[in-house]
This record gives sequence, structure tokens and C-alpha cells, in this order.
Amino acid sequence: EAKNAVAQLLPLINASKGARNIMEGWPKSLLLELEGEEKAFYIIIEAGTMRVAEALDKEPDLIMHGDATEIAKFFRGDKDITHPLAHGQLRLSRGRSIELVVFLSRILGAVHRKKMELSPS
Repeated sequence: EAKNAVAQLLPLINASKGARNIMEGWPKSLLLELEGEEKAFYIIIEAGTMRVAEALDKEPDLIMHGDATEIAKFFRGDKDITHPLAHGQLRLSRGRSIELVVFLSRILGAVHRKKMELSPS
């Protein structure tokens, strides 16, 4: 569920100038080990773009554990990531929560603002 939510949003993320500008300054790799996913996967941000991968040739910068449904809600724009982090539904075993919250929220915020501009009223 989470991997599909991320994959569905990738074209919008990578097409957003605002999101690309944010990602230029934040090259990171995030390993997601989530309950409800068949297997772990990576979100890789490099050269101003985001992609999903099943393997990585180095140690990830951040490692997240928890509920796949919660991260899927975040990527769909249904929920802010701070709530599941604060309530223990998502946890980081490597990296700083504030870094993850600030940058992912800014990236997705740019994408969701663009989606709202494009949707008919």
C-alpha cells in the first residue's frame, strides 16, 4: 500500500519545479521497513528527483519502521506525517525525525499545492 502510494505520486513529485528545488538540496535515501508491505523498499532522492528502489548499494541515511497505512496516507495527502511519528505508528531507527518531517512535508506540500491549482473548482 505505501509503496504504491509513493509510486503513484512520483510523476507529480518529479514534475513539480518546487519539489525538485527542495530535493536538489536534500539528497537522501530512506529505507522503509513497514508492517503491511510485502518487503522493505527505498525512497531515493538524488539530483533533484525522487525514485523508489528495492535495493541500495550503500547504507541508507534514514530508516523508518511502522505501519504502511500511515505512510500511504501521508503520501496521498490525507494525513500529516507528524501525527503517526508522535504516536509511535512510524519510527526512525536511523536519522532525525525533524529532518524527515521538514523535507518530506515541504516536497509533498509543493506537489499538493500544484494539484490544487490544476484541479477544476
